[in-house]
Parts: sequence; structure tokens; C-alpha cells
Amino acid sequence: MEGLHITRPPIAQDRLAERSDGTLELELKSVWKDGTRAIVFSPEDLVLRLVAAIPPPRWHMLRYFGILSSHSRLRKQVVPRSPPDPGAFRPPPAIGDQLELAGLGDADDRARPGRNRWAWLLGHVFRADLETCERCGGPMRW
Repeated sequence: MEGLHITRPPIAQDRLAERSDGTLELELKSVWKDGTRAIVFSPEDLVLRLVAAIPPPRWHMLRYFGILSSHSRLRKQVVPRSPPDPGAFRPPPAIGDQLELAGLGDADDRARPGRNRWAWLLGHVFRADLETCERCGGPMRW
């Protein structure tokens, strides 16, 4: 299984060995009650079992119950909220800017947005400052 390269494989590769007849032998961590020490798979059967272990898309693998559940009334008292990120706010519009003329640059609009802006997201991912002008050092206007 030389081609299986992921961060944490579903099977420990040091416990998986190819036998002389082309089948794969998976050594178990501990001996079962009936004395079984290893399981023998054909390569196709092993791939089918690994594929069956992949969860469906958008399937949450981590579930919370009790007070940590999303529907718990007491969750807000237990789970701390992180402070708002100052980088997610946009600079005020310049005098005569289209945002100011359209009335979109008022104080209510500068309140915490529901989503992060593209400039903030790209800067967060690629470590690039897209909100500061390279020439003058002032805030960028989009």
C-alpha cells in the first residue's frame, strides 16, 4: 500500500502486509477471544471496506449532547464567545465615495457583519494584506 498517503490513515500501515498470494493481511492490535490474530483481505475487498468507512458529504462527525448541544438553553452560559475580529470591519467610506452617496456607509452598516469579507478571507488564507494600498499605505477602497 505504497500509494496511500494521508495525514492519518484509517489503517496503520505497519500492521498491513502483502502476502505471497497477493492478498493483504491486517494484523490486529490485540488477539480476539477466538484466537484470531489477523484478517486476510483481497485488495478489492479492503478498498470496499475503506470506502464504506467514509462518511457522506456534509455529515457531522462530532456530536454534542446535553448542555453543549446547539439546542440547549444553557449553552450560551457555558460556551464562551470570541471577541469580534477587528480585521473583519471595513474602513469608513471616503468623502464623495459611492458608498457614502448611496447611504451604505452609515454607522449601522459598520456593525459586525454576518459574514467575513472576501478581502479578510483572502488575507487570512494567503497572509496577504488586501486592505492596505501598496503605494500610499492608506485603506483600499473597493
